[in-house]
Amino acid sequence: MLRGKRRKAQVSLELGTAFVLIFLLLFASFNLARWIVGRLVLRQETYEASRQGASDPFQHLGAEDDESTAPPLRFFGQ
Repeated sequence: MLRGKRRKAQVSLELGTAFVLIFLLLFASFNLARWIVGRLVLRQETYEASRQGASDPFQHLGAEDDESTAPPLRFFGQ
């Protein structure tokens, strides 16, 4: 009888650990996807601004590709 209770406890512990790990992986993948989309948007804006600036060389649009304006990759935090 004791062996069955230990088995149930082990299954519960493994299932709980698996759920926590799956949740963390899902959360991290969503944050990574948001970061990638943000970087793509920044690159596209820079590309379009530079093309527009190339057509009118006397107009300054501020189309420098500055990595400091890119959103930082943060999995846990603000």
